[in-house]
Amino acid sequence: METITVDNELIKADIHIHKVDEADKTISLQGAKFTMYADKECTEKLSEAVTNQLGNASFKDITFGTTVYIKETKAPNGYELSGKVTEVTINDEWLSKEPKDRVIEITNRRIPEIPSTGDNTSFTTYWLLLCISAYFCLTAYKHSLLYKKNS
Repeated sequence: METITVDNELIKADIHIHKVDEADKTISLQGAKFTMYADKECTEKLSEAVTNQLGNASFKDITFGTTVYIKETKAPNGYELSGKVTEVTINDEWLSKEPKDRVIEITNRRIPEIPSTGDNTSFTTYWLLLCISAYFCLTAYKHSLLYKKNS
């Protein structure tokens, strides 16, 4: 009898993320941190990835049959954190997609700028004015006491 040895390799795939501005999808966002979890509640962390200057991040070598949950855990500077959780299952359907369709596009909304009220006076200025006013009030009070004493 002859023995035949067959090595089976697990099929693995990558998950790619592309992070863009919600209002203008031509603006790629650098510095967004994503965490990949094993559970829907996002408590069992598997891996993290941060977007590069092109807005791209990747999770590599996910085993066939695995379902993961991807959530943004740090927004890029000047943007709101997305609360969206994306579920991805590495299966025949995922693998049969064109590579460009295996990229998850996630958008972020820019944090609105707070309008200026026109008052740029600092707290230090107010404190200084209060101290000067208090000094003059106390000096005037002392002079009035001396004036009454001498009268």
